[in-house]
Order: sequence, then C-alpha cells, then structure tokens
Amino acid sequence: MPSMQISTSLIGLILAVLILYLVRRDHLYLMHGVWWSLVAAAAALLGAWPGLIDTLAAKLGLPTPQLFYCC
Repeated sequence: MPSMQISTSLIGLILAVLILYLVRRDHLYLMHGVWWSLVAAAAALLGAWPGLIDTLAAKLGLPTPQLFYCC
C-alpha cells in the first residue's frame, strides 16, 4: 500500500475520532457530527481503496477521464 493511501486513510480515521470527541463534548451538534462522520468514513475508505471511486463511477454510469500512460 503506497504511503499516500496510508496517510489518507489515517487522516480519515483521525477525523472520525475527532468528530466523535467533539460530539461527545457538545461542541458539535449531533446531526452535523453524523454528516461529518460520513465524510470522514468516505475519506478513509477511498484512501484505503482508491480504485473504488472508479468502480462506483462505472456502476453509476458516470464518465471518467481516460489517463494515457507513456511507456
């Protein structure tokens, strides 16, 4: 797993823990916490499996840019 995937996954997990902490301390409303927890979970998931976004786009019929690699 490349270091960018690891760091993105860790950032998502750290965000999720921080959001839970803020909700428990009543510094963040519960419904806002739920939304931001979903965002953090998506960041961690897409960080761990970056090909997942291409798979989801293909299943939803969304166009994705074609990358051309030389050599």
